[in-house]
Amino acid sequence: GRTQTVSAIITYGMMHSHASSVRKRPAFPKTTKVSGEYADGVYNKNLQQWFGRSNNIRMAQLNGYRGYLYNKSHLLAWSLGGDMQTHNVILGTRAQNVGTNDQRNPGGMAYTETLTRNYLSSHQDDAVAYQVIPIYVGQELVPRGTHVLVQSIDNPIKFHLNVWVFNTQAGITINYNNGSFQ
Repeated sequence: GRTQTVSAIITYGMMHSHASSVRKRPAFPKTTKVSGEYADGVYNKNLQQWFGRSNNIRMAQLNGYRGYLYNKSHLLAWSLGGDMQTHNVILGTRAQNVGTNDQRNPGGMAYTETLTRNYLSSHQDDAVAYQVIPIYVGQELVPRGTHVLVQSIDNPIKFHLNVWVFNTQAGITINYNNGSFQ
């Protein structure tokens, strides 16, 4: 029931078809549930869905920000052609998903996504191989981070990324076994 690796070949056309100027990003379907979303989560193999009563997606006071600690974090971003389904989403901290509030160093998954969009926008005839691997320890339900690998197809030397994105949040202690936090 844990989301695994996502791999894709991304073209400018794929990316452009998901641009906010072309199509509004849809909401997550109610069936998009991820491991760690519930502290008391149980995975139903027949329905391929997580259930529970104690939801971990709730407000928290973060460093300089009050909001949700966790996001349903895409492995392949919607803006790069990804979908809104469970197989493409992990439970990611705000910092893991979108980076910090500091515009000088945004980080998170947004870092590689932005670089990839910028590359494809200026090299529309090229494509990139994009792979994201969530890393779990043992049977933990929440990944410790994601390993992002990106490489241009036509000119691998010109554009390539190998980035580790930590699934942590300053000032918060995460129980990676069930997603609970303090």
